[in-house]
Amino acid sequence: MMALRGIYDVLKHNYGHVKVDFAQPFSLKEYLEAPQAPATPVSDIATSGICKSKVKRAGSDNSLYGTDIVVEDTRQLVKGLAEHIVYDSVHVNTIMSTNIVAFLLLTKFREGIPFNTLVKELDKMKEGIASRGYSIGFTGTSTAIVHHAIRLLGGNLIRVENVVVTSSTGPDVISNEKSNKEKEFVTPLLSLPNVFELSYYSNTLISVFLMESVLANAIIAECGSTQLMFNTCHSSPLSICKDRLLTRAMQLCDLLQFEFIFAPPCGNLTNVINDAIEELAVKGVITVKDSITGFKDQRWVRQLAATTGWESDESDSVNNSETIEINMSSENKKQLQFLQCVLGPLIEGYWLSVCNLVRLLDMDVDDNTYIRMVNMYAKERVEKGFAVFSESCSMDTLRNAVKVFLHWKVLCTYYDAENIKMLQLKEPYRDEAKLSVLIDKIEVFRV
Repeated sequence: MMALRGIYDVLKHNYGHVKVDFAQPFSLKEYLEAPQAPATPVSDIATSGICKSKVKRAGSDNSLYGTDIVVEDTRQLVKGLAEHIVYDSVHVNTIMSTNIVAFLLLTKFREGIPFNTLVKELDKMKEGIASRGYSIGFTGTSTAIVHHAIRLLGGNLIRVENVVVTSSTGPDVISNEKSNKEKEFVTPLLSLPNVFELSYYSNTLISVFLMESVLANAIIAECGSTQLMFNTCHSSPLSICKDRLLTRAMQLCDLLQFEFIFAPPCGNLTNVINDAIEELAVKGVITVKDSITGFKDQRWVRQLAATTGWESDESDSVNNSETIEINMSSENKKQLQFLQCVLGPLIEGYWLSVCNLVRLLDMDVDDNTYIRMVNMYAKERVEKGFAVFSESCSMDTLRNAVKVFLHWKVLCTYYDAENIKMLQLKEPYRDEAKLSVLIDKIEVFRV
């Protein structure tokens, strides 16, 4: 009775408006009856090869079917259904004002930003989110919205202060007189553990820019961060092979496979990456160029080859002839920097984890102790000012990194005499040179 009374008390109160978005429904019957598409090849950084899932049989003592054999593809079917539901639900998330303000402060304005500029950036971000098919969950004037978001986030996450700004009277005025004005300045508090709560609000928007961020990090990794991001003298376009960009992007998706679902089970990761390339091309960040003429629509040819299974020398040459040209204007550099920062904290966390695998060269360590050791090392880097992203020392990120290394068979686990789960480096990574190669392959994504 007490539980029912509590439910009644909740329902009778007015808590404001609730916005519910529903994803596109699909038939469970059709999903189960449809032939399952083969798994999308994913580049495995650890082996520099292509990993494909294989259908195999596994023993079971508790089968739902009353037998001791369970077909692995049935498990994959259930897993795929769950991933499909999660993938769809993420793409109908409603974006709130606190999400946008936190996201802007952690990706574009970590050093702080004048309040009036933040208001303008919120308007731009709203347009960008809406153009990508996501729903905005608030209305009103932008100034009031930003004030409301800052109030909700609170003083533990954001500092608002009045700063005296000195500006000249203008270029057309001969006088050297200057005027002092006070402006509201908004600064994110990036100290630990406050930054984790701020990133909690910000992370909702990662899915909006996920594939664009994957491509931006792949471009920076392929071209080199020094040449692309920090060389102010270089303004002519840079060109890279599209196949190499696809490989880099798939490597990054493989690295972050326990963080995101990049493509639905019924989809294809290569197609998703190609769609993201087209989006960046539409925005003018990159240009896709074909060196082969004679086809009016090269993309149509690739799609025909993919759907019909036609793999001729001509289709291969069409695929291999494409190059990506990166626009090196200051505006596009800023856009690439922004997109890089979307996944930057995760990449830094994974890099920290792989660097600390050298601790396992001399001895095996239990998994909880290893995570704590890496976390302490990451916090020390934050305290000393070495970390680019202070949120990179998140325990969730470090745990997922260990899961990836286990999946890649870089690590293995066993139980010692006291039944404690231990982590151990597998061959050939017990050799320091081999481990250094793996570290370098992940470090290439780090700016």
